[in-house]
Amino acid sequence: AMVVLPLFAKQFARDREQLVVISGQIIRLLFGAGVFVAFILATLAGRIIAIFGKDFGPQSQLALEILVWTIPLIYVDYVLIYLLVASGHQRKNAIAAFFCAILNITLNYILIPYYSYKGAATATVATQVLLMLLSAHFVRKPLPSFKMCKYIPRVAAAGALAGAALWLTNGLGSELQCVVTLSVFAACLLLFKGVTKGDKELLSQLLARGNASTKTIS
Repeated sequence: AMVVLPLFAKQFARDREQLVVISGQIIRLLFGAGVFVAFILATLAGRIIAIFGKDFGPQSQLALEILVWTIPLIYVDYVLIYLLVASGHQRKNAIAAFFCAILNITLNYILIPYYSYKGAATATVATQVLLMLLSAHFVRKPLPSFKMCKYIPRVAAAGALAGAALWLTNGLGSELQCVVTLSVFAACLLLFKGVTKGDKELLSQLLARGNASTKTIS
């Protein structure tokens, strides 16, 4: 937020079309990073639960494997929320949160009695999806050329193929399964050009801004 929000605010005042381009690149980068992290946690969920969650029971592993998919969604949601704040439409965040709360309560009420941990985890993921969709819809008012469908399909396709690799390597050890899955995901990202040269340059600039801000604060 220290880097992205001021950047968005300046670009909204100067060049809104350029803001759409930059925000799309950031969404693509963060969604890809989120999927990468989610695959690591999903493949190593058993190990993580064995270390940190022994008291939660066997269902907790599956719950974690479901919950990790909120990570890429949360990353994208933050970008969308910052866009709304930078454009002066931060009240839309409260509207989105209201509908998400209703969905979350409803799904928990329906799913938890039947599916316990799995139901609660599924409700959380569904709520995060709704937040992303509503936020993307609200962003289009100040930024009409913003189109969510342009930014994540290639990363999502790479993630789908990596997910297939995860399923096919189910009999392997978790560490080897993790390596294979991440390798497939990275290879597919390169093949589908899910991350472009411009994305990498933007990432370098943001990291440089972040380092400069950190030094200034310290």
